[in-house]
Amino acid sequence: MKKLMTLFMALTVLFSITACKSGEDNANENTAPNLSSQNETPDSNAPEKKDVTLSVMHWRVEDAEIMDELIADFQKEYPHITVEIDSNSANYTSALSSRLTSGEADVVAVDPLGQLINKMPGVLTGNALYDLTGQEFISYYNPSTIDKNAIYEEKVLAIPATLNTDVVFYNKDMFAEHGIEEPQTWDEFIEAADKLAEAGISPFAFGGKEGWPINMPMLAVEANNLRNLDKDFYTKVTHGEAKFTDQIFVDMLTKTQDLYSRFDENALGIAYGDAPILFAQGKAGMMVDGSWMSLAIQDAEPQFEVGTFLIPGEKATDKLIAPVKYGICWAINNKSQHVEESLLFLDYISRPENYKRYIIGVEALPTQDGIEFNDPLLTQIAKLLGNNVQFMDQLYPPGSGLDPWQTFQEMAVGIKTPEQVAQFMQDKVDAIQN
Repeated sequence: MKKLMTLFMALTVLFSITACKSGEDNANENTAPNLSSQNETPDSNAPEKKDVTLSVMHWRVEDAEIMDELIADFQKEYPHITVEIDSNSANYTSALSSRLTSGEADVVAVDPLGQLINKMPGVLTGNALYDLTGQEFISYYNPSTIDKNAIYEEKVLAIPATLNTDVVFYNKDMFAEHGIEEPQTWDEFIEAADKLAEAGISPFAFGGKEGWPINMPMLAVEANNLRNLDKDFYTKVTHGEAKFTDQIFVDMLTKTQDLYSRFDENALGIAYGDAPILFAQGKAGMMVDGSWMSLAIQDAEPQFEVGTFLIPGEKATDKLIAPVKYGICWAINNKSQHVEESLLFLDYISRPENYKRYIIGVEALPTQDGIEFNDPLLTQIAKLLGNNVQFMDQLYPPGSGLDPWQTFQEMAVGIKTPEQVAQFMQDKVDAIQN
């Protein structure tokens, strides 16, 4: 009997040790939710989930209406989570830094990482954002958006939610009247402009009075006349492996100068906001500008059908590159006490049906494919996306202080040559590399 009692006690201790070890092993496993199973029927016997308040921080106060709708529906699906919006557009950078450090914010909006590394480098170098690599909701987005805007040191840290691009708006009726087809090559693009000029029509509506708009035609030309030839050109410039004075960049500047030369003589004296009005009034056949101008054009009530295309390169291709600038990007604070709930929130707003509601509500261009807008012009522009690269002016070497719109203006009016502009830009880079 004594031996049996001793054996029983030994087995009891053994089972206790095994149970504790199993609990420790489970505790060390990754606790991130399996989001692919979130829509399964819940187990009625499962323990009730603890109530959580999730802080979502962003600067887009103008998105309040659609965000409130999405959050209300999210809370119906996950009744244990209450979402509180923290929006601060005036002092967002300092507020973000403070809340990331304190852990007060859970889900945060950040700039594209390519900009963030210059604007708030400590956020990335200090490991302030949660690693989203492998999360299923990433697959909802166009793969071209999950690039340097979303990845840092091989980790996906943010999800770009909106973008803008740079296109040519054109008067379809005017093109048809003068026998002009949508250009497929650079030469055809220039020929279209010259044909309009020969008919006594201004080829382009452009307003450059504020200075900075001179960048817009450059951004549109560059994508398919430089990055199509060397997609890593700006990275190479940053690392001293290429120069702005290289022929590939000078050739792109020369094409841009050719485009500038076809603007009206008073184009640099016209206000930026007047260009879409002139275009809508039929006083010019085309307008090269950001996709955001689609609303201004339509507000001016054009009495013709508006078309859009990307400025092509030397050779025709069905995979034209779209230059884009990403807007709001969603991320998770690495110090959040509610990572699981934060992931549920990102999954919810990323689901195609919910993302479509968001992108139509904010009237921005999507980073997911297949979005049909009520606005036919935005739908047109969205179909040009897919093979995206970031605006060139977002990729200038960090610390160079490059913002060369004044030099571009001088090139536009013939004061400087493309070679001189290229040298000016390279001098800025050399100053920080030498």
